[in-house]
Amino acid sequence: DLYIGDDLNLNSDGSIINFGSDSEVNLTHVHNTGLKLNNNMKLQFRDSDIHINSNSDGNLNLQADSALKLNINGICLGILVVFVDILKELPATIILRPYDFSTLAIKAHELAMDERLYEASLPLITIIFVCLCPLFVINKITTKYKREN
Repeated sequence: DLYIGDDLNLNSDGSIINFGSDSEVNLTHVHNTGLKLNNNMKLQFRDSDIHINSNSDGNLNLQADSALKLNINGICLGILVVFVDILKELPATIILRPYDFSTLAIKAHELAMDERLYEASLPLITIIFVCLCPLFVINKITTKYKREN
């Protein structure tokens, strides 16, 4: 057993701490990045049903036996609001029109100006349904936040 009073410093990049009699689990310092748990290992909390691991590149698994609580901050909500506003915003997209950039709002506007209202309805309904998805998410998040506070 090793007992350390206050601080332990490993003063080299790529320092490795091995765990287990066969060193089957190790924690490696990756220079200017952070700490890396070796392949196929997991960070476990309380019991084996609650853990975080990665079984492939770009994939993060969060496992919980009953509920997993993820907090979405204000930046994510702001992105959703901006997405909805940009999608439905006609004046801003008309400014981009000289660059041959068309959006659903421009297409619907052009068809409505030509009094082709039946054909204009499809882009308008698409805008409505695409905007409903993030609005539903925003509603769920804010409702949940209000209940918790």
